[in-house]
Amino acid sequence: MPTRMTHEKDDRPPLTGLAKELEQMIVLNGPMTVPEYMIYALQHPKYGYYMRQEDKIGRGGDFITAPEISQTFGEMIGIWCVASWKEMGSPEEFRLVELGPGKGTLMVDILRTVSSFPDFRKALSLHMVETSDDLRALQVKALGATFAPTASYSASRGGGGGGGAKEVGGSPMLLPGGGEVVWHTNIEQVPKGQPSLFIAQEFLDALPVHQFQYTENGWRERLVDVNVPGAGGARVDGPEGGGGSQEGDGSAAEGGGGESRKQDAKEDDFRFVLSAKETTAVQTFLTKPKKAQDAKMVIGGLRGGKPSSRRGGGGATSSSTKKGPLGESVGDRLEVSGESILLVKGVAERIAQDRGGALFVDYGEAHALGDSLRCFKGHEEVPVLSDPGEADMTADVNFGLLRRVVAGVEGARPHGPVGQGQFLREMGIGARLTALAEQPHVTAEQADAMLEGYVRLVDPAQMGVRYKVLGISEERQEMPPPGFMSEVDPDLRK
Repeated sequence: MPTRMTHEKDDRPPLTGLAKELEQMIVLNGPMTVPEYMIYALQHPKYGYYMRQEDKIGRGGDFITAPEISQTFGEMIGIWCVASWKEMGSPEEFRLVELGPGKGTLMVDILRTVSSFPDFRKALSLHMVETSDDLRALQVKALGATFAPTASYSASRGGGGGGGAKEVGGSPMLLPGGGEVVWHTNIEQVPKGQPSLFIAQEFLDALPVHQFQYTENGWRERLVDVNVPGAGGARVDGPEGGGGSQEGDGSAAEGGGGESRKQDAKEDDFRFVLSAKETTAVQTFLTKPKKAQDAKMVIGGLRGGKPSSRRGGGGATSSSTKKGPLGESVGDRLEVSGESILLVKGVAERIAQDRGGALFVDYGEAHALGDSLRCFKGHEEVPVLSDPGEADMTADVNFGLLRRVVAGVEGARPHGPVGQGQFLREMGIGARLTALAEQPHVTAEQADAMLEGYVRLVDPAQMGVRYKVLGISEERQEMPPPGFMSEVDPDLRK
């Protein structure tokens, strides 16, 4: 059984704990899908990137999110929540649900903002969806939450399902300003049957993505193999069997040809290969979907009318003029996040059934993407397949596809995507910045820092367009929700 560690001339650093486990699995079972690799790298109970205690978010971590840049970001989200609640008729009870709360910074800013609206604050019950125990601990500390007796969590406020901050059978915790908060491992644990507002800021980008490549023999799935010749096992992915790679579908290990990401197969412990046959994912999304229009929906909305072989979409390169049924060319790549589709669809269905709204804020495009998967460590991009579990893995969000998913849910209506800059300006971030900077205790240095954060959030050359906002409302709601009154972002036309 050949492994990387058996090569006498191999002078690469020793494998990490997770890399050893992944290597053993691949040698035994054959190459794994990109989603499988991402799940292990990010959520492995012992070695997963998000499951360890190191501080990964903020200036000293591996990445900075909008709430860490300026408090005004969270304040605008808080105002959106209050306005959406009023649009629902100000229900006496509703759920505020955050997906992937990180360090809790965004929710702290939201709760501080809505404290000026006592009826709103009294009506809400807070639900946090988080898989990492370490991040839950940070969120508890940030919110100042304390454990409360389970009996205080009445059935009318939806006490069933989900775990508390430490998985205490759904026990709620008390918030300093009143009200309760419950932690859940996944969104399915959040009770239904009550109006709900959903917030997901830089959550979708961390969900697993399938990657596909069009070959002379049709669509094939990109898989992750060990970087040792002959070490791949005999995986069975498709109905005709056969895993790993095959000369007729591309080289044993991919390389060259228009890649813009930092990836060197000669130095990494793992490599990308192509499936020999159609995998289940290829058939589900592209060749044998349940509905004929589903494949067009996945590939549709592309810049230039086809997927790209380069990261981020647009400008596909190909060595062949052979076209597929939907205009695909040999060498084209396509990313699809099945988990994102299911999650957004599920949120839209809840809103249609129970009333409410949702905001998804993330970086991405309004069309399909080719190869946007990348890793960050210490604010630097690092090779995608090196040292799994040691860096944040992320992929751009296909907002165009998610908008079409929401549009297909009866009773729900999509809004946007609009650029983050437009959304924040429409919510009044400029006026809020002025009010903060003009407070008598604010120094000139503090005012300059506030302005710097504002510019970073809204400037089209920084986060203003790269980051986008997708909204969901009830179909019965006549007016677009706040932040989407224009619907068409002029910055996105450029």
